[in-house]
Amino acid sequence: YDGTDTCKVCNSLYDLGPDGLCYSQFKYGVIGLAVVLGVLFLFIVVWMIDLFSRPHCNEDAVQKALEFRSHQKLRTSAQDGRRLWPLTTNLLREAPAGAGMLLHFNFQFVVIIWGLAIALIWVIMATVYDHALFILGTRSFGTPRSNCILVAWGYETQQKLMWTKISFCVLVYVLTFVGSLLMGIRQLRLFQVFDYQNKTMKDFVLMCEGLPQLGGAEHVEEELKNSVESFTGSTVVSVSVAWEHQAHQETIFQYLENDMVERDPHLKSAQATDISPPEMNPVRNALFNFEQATLCGESEESNVATDSEMRELCLGMHTSPCAFVVFDSERDRDIALEKFEQSHGMEYRGCKLQFNELLSEPDTVEWHNYGHSSIPAKLSRLFLGFGAIFLGLVFWSVVFYAPYAWAVMTFNYDNGQQPGA
Repeated sequence: YDGTDTCKVCNSLYDLGPDGLCYSQFKYGVIGLAVVLGVLFLFIVVWMIDLFSRPHCNEDAVQKALEFRSHQKLRTSAQDGRRLWPLTTNLLREAPAGAGMLLHFNFQFVVIIWGLAIALIWVIMATVYDHALFILGTRSFGTPRSNCILVAWGYETQQKLMWTKISFCVLVYVLTFVGSLLMGIRQLRLFQVFDYQNKTMKDFVLMCEGLPQLGGAEHVEEELKNSVESFTGSTVVSVSVAWEHQAHQETIFQYLENDMVERDPHLKSAQATDISPPEMNPVRNALFNFEQATLCGESEESNVATDSEMRELCLGMHTSPCAFVVFDSERDRDIALEKFEQSHGMEYRGCKLQFNELLSEPDTVEWHNYGHSSIPAKLSRLFLGFGAIFLGLVFWSVVFYAPYAWAVMTFNYDNGQQPGA
């Protein structure tokens, strides 16, 4: 015997080797996984090096893309010269991207202050009453004798300082509850001030609800526009009906994008360029083919609907219960809304239409989600949503939490050993 520790019995998932040591049963699986990840990492490194070393073969497209990217950046108003917002901009007061961004950063600031306030309260309580609050539950295990002493000390100290923990929890709950109410009021006031100081498209719009299901062959927008004007006396610029088109969303978007390109004089007059790939070595050619197969997908040009096909598609669609009425001025909208509220709506084709103000801008409207949904359809979507959340929780519990809990429960804590130590 040379004094080396050896094992007679190994824990589950471990096998006893001829040298008296325990080896994981998943050793070869871990090695195989490491090899696969290593090969994948090497492939990504080679791919990145190849991407960075490729020559520019379409400089005009690069410049147009950079120009487009620059146009997407947030800039100041025309009075300030359309400059980029400086890094010193106070996003708690300024709103470069609208009210949502202003409210979001105010919320983040309050969350940070709330966390600092909670930590400060605990530090004050631990400093004033007992420093043991800083270390209670954090001291490490040692020998069996020291473990017994630690458990006895922890129990006695915990009972003695229980009132501080209860007081801390009550104080945090009260402060959080009252602070949340005050924060909600402040956020509402910030939004109201921003909305009052800025006139946007939503200030000229009323949302109409309760439309009957009508076909695409009828001139619903023009008919509804005339009805609203005659009922309210206000000037209506146009009416946009939310049509049921979720099943044809991709086809319609492709058609509209192609139509926009054809109408754009700059794009229409642009000379056709040679987009064939340049000469490449075998490695670069293989990577290029891989990129086309996995990232580019099929060409959309061949899938664009013709004018006749799009006309047939539009004639076959039906209206959803919602429409948006755009007025000539905010005053016209307010007058119309007052008349709608006094008469409790407007009669239209045997239906009572209701009109409401909007808090959202047109570019935030998900047009394809409008449609006639029955109660069973809504319930099925609700159950599908909760079912997806439940499956996600089950996956997390089985794949992540269960192995951790099993390892903690089956670990050998003799002589003060700790997992991972």
